[in-house]
Formats: sequence, C-alpha cells, structure tokens
Amino acid sequence: LCYPLLRHWLLSLRALGDVCCLLRLGKVATIRALLAARKLLQGGAEYGYLLNRAWLDDTVIWLQQVPARRLVRLAAALEAAAPSKATVGWPLEQYEALALEDEEGG
Repeated sequence: LCYPLLRHWLLSLRALGDVCCLLRLGKVATIRALLAARKLLQGGAEYGYLLNRAWLDDTVIWLQQVPARRLVRLAAALEAAAPSKATVGWPLEQYEALALEDEEGG
C-alpha cells in the first residue's frame, strides 16, 4: 500500500499534512473525512467493501472512543516526525538516480 504513495514524494508529504490538519480539527472532522472516503470506496472500487472492512470501519469506531486531546498529540507527533526519503525504509534516492539514468540513456 505504501508503494504508490512513495512514488510521488511531494504527494506523500501533502497527504501527511492533510492528515495532521484533519486530526487538529478534531474527531468530527476526521470521522467525516473517513466516512466520505468510505462512501467513495464503496461506490467506486470493485473491492470497496473489503477495503472499508480492512481499513476504515475499525478506524472510525476507534475514533469515536478516543479523547480529542489524543488526536492533537498524534498530529503533533506526526508533524515532528518530519519524514525524509532516507528514513522511510526504502532506498528512494537510489531509485530516483536509477530512473534518471534510465531516462537519459534510453
């Protein structure tokens, strides 16, 4: 699941920023966003039901029970993590260098 996101590094950073923003807005905003994603998956994806069951349903249930201050702390921890290409566990910089070599050579 992480591969497509890491293929577009700037998109992954924007997605992380959006998640932090949603968490700071509170439980209601976060749950509404997840329910909107759930609706999109249910209507558009062939396996939307399975994706909802695997990822979203339990998360929405958990969010209803978690204190709001925990979401704020989670947002702060995510913002402080400041991921870099070197820390994601994949050799992204090497992959980019190989892709550039391939573009120049072929």
